[in-house]
Amino acid sequence: MRLRAEGDAPSHETESAALDVLRSAGLVVDLIIWDGKIQRVPTTSKPRSKNGAYVAHPDPPVSIWWLDFASGQSDTWTDSNRGDALSVEERELLRKRMAESRKQRDEEQARVYADAAKRAQTIYLNALRCDDHPYIERKGVRTATGLKIHQKSGALIIPAYNEQGKISTLQFIDADGKKTFLTGGRKGGAYFPLGLNADDTSEKSLMICEGLATGLSLHECTGRPVFVAFDAGNLLPVAKIARAKFPKREIIMAADNDCLTDGNPGITKATEAAKAITNARVIAPHLDEQPVDWNDLHQAAGTKAVQEQIGDES
Repeated sequence: MRLRAEGDAPSHETESAALDVLRSAGLVVDLIIWDGKIQRVPTTSKPRSKNGAYVAHPDPPVSIWWLDFASGQSDTWTDSNRGDALSVEERELLRKRMAESRKQRDEEQARVYADAAKRAQTIYLNALRCDDHPYIERKGVRTATGLKIHQKSGALIIPAYNEQGKISTLQFIDADGKKTFLTGGRKGGAYFPLGLNADDTSEKSLMICEGLATGLSLHECTGRPVFVAFDAGNLLPVAKIARAKFPKREIIMAADNDCLTDGNPGITKATEAAKAITNARVIAPHLDEQPVDWNDLHQAAGTKAVQEQIGDES
């Protein structure tokens, strides 16, 4: 039986419109539970996990807030079929509802992150040491401390650490190079360090890049420490964490050169990150006017070419 909060139940027309909104947002919902409490549901991108959430209020003004935990996308919908504008009182009620929904969202998100971090630590603890992997072999680089192999799937495991130095999520790369993250884990601001020890007092420049293979090439060719940020959108938060950890080091944003993509997001995001912190600069590889990252350059032209384009021939 469908649950209702006290007050007038939404009309069939209103409920149908609300379902359309939730489904358009990627949430998998058969019946809306109108009880003003957070409801976890699957999403079309993650049908096997409850990676979406909504809060539905049946009392006027009828409203629904929703969130996709994977993408971070959220919005609020109100019934627009009443034929009149919201009163001052209704607007205030809606504002309070949304504030409460945001609170519920934050609490639920924190719980999801915490649960995922525990799962990540368990998986990582039980994983096998990585002596080699098809992906690493295909990328022409050496393995590194911290990489592991999943016992069952054989996937390469890359731990992603938060600002406190604890594992917050895991990236998995299968033999064909397909990349996925642990469901529910917090990727924002998480990174994989290469060539850094807990007691490292060196002032050698720290490099930040997007992907693992790029990071392995950079570290192998230069000997410099590297933070792997996993994607362009994560460069800025990782750069801020790196600056807080190492206030005196020069930080080099080692961008991907997405020269055939509109706006060149690799260089654009790296530049935004460099401008947001002090003592930082951007370098990007070049190879025959084609899209290229530092691993591509490493494989195509060798260690010397990487060193020369970075300005490090040591």
